[in-house]
Amino acid sequence: KRATCVPANYAKRHLQVSASRLAELVRSGALVGEERWSEKGRCFLVVHKDSMLAMRPALNDEVDLSTASEMLGLTKARIRSALPQLFPEARKIEGHANRWAISRAEIEGLTRICNVPTIYKPAEGQVSVDHILRFWCCSEDEVTSLLVNLRNGVLQPIGRLEPVGGLNRLVFQEAQVRQLVNLGRSKDQDKWTISQVAEILDVKQEVAYFLVRQGLLASTTEVDRKSVV
Repeated sequence: KRATCVPANYAKRHLQVSASRLAELVRSGALVGEERWSEKGRCFLVVHKDSMLAMRPALNDEVDLSTASEMLGLTKARIRSALPQLFPEARKIEGHANRWAISRAEIEGLTRICNVPTIYKPAEGQVSVDHILRFWCCSEDEVTSLLVNLRNGVLQPIGRLEPVGGLNRLVFQEAQVRQLVNLGRSKDQDKWTISQVAEILDVKQEVAYFLVRQGLLASTTEVDRKSVV
């Protein structure tokens, strides 16, 4: 309680941020910290306690991509590809390192879906999110659509594989998941998503969105994503 500086691990838990986010806050000067050396020559980071206490209110409402990844149990790449549909209010912040600010309330809303009974292993006719991501060869848009359906309550988990864990540990009825995937594939046979258009044109997704906004590509806005005809 009397310490003027606290270890990085303590500051990370108090601020509820990832180690990389904490290091970025120190590098940018938003958080006052310094590197120190132990008697055995080990370098470690400490954070000024007053700076940490002042920073907490500013971080209460938003999390970065690394923290969202830890909370949801999904890779940063997976979350980044789903951001426009899954977290439409997420914003990109330019600074020492490009990062995303995502609503903590929206993340916590998704984690509450994990409050389901624990099961030992999927029974016949059941499938976990981890299995889907590993073996179903779903496109990024199909995975995003499943996550959006999960958020919206269309897809209902029947349990999760461990007492603790993120969305990747959830278990569903396989028939329901396959029905949603097949429905999306049949519905979009004559359309391309923004990411697909970007790949075809060999441009960034931001450029594809710009072409749509300028009216150079005809598009239709659907419930969970934008498709280009």
